[in-house]
Amino acid sequence: MHNAIGRQSAGRRAKRKSLHQTQADPTLIRERLMRSDPSEHEAIVAYKVHAYEGLVAQARAEVAWAQEGLRMVDELEAAGHREPDVAGSAR
Repeated sequence: MHNAIGRQSAGRRAKRKSLHQTQADPTLIRERLMRSDPSEHEAIVAYKVHAYEGLVAQARAEVAWAQEGLRMVDELEAAGHREPDVAGSAR
């Protein structure tokens, strides 16, 4: 039952990893700081830190949501429920 969740999350993780690698590249940040006025450096860094903190918060929320879903699946299976055919239910 957990396989569908894993497959769906794998695609999201790959996209997010690519995005994070681009955003986290210190060379890009250094280049931006070199092109900007030194009086703007503090603000640029503050915005970047805020953005990273947002990504961390988003990832934590997604992990919590997934864990909650897995607990729900386990509880439903323990109660004797089968996995519904969600792929065929959108007709």
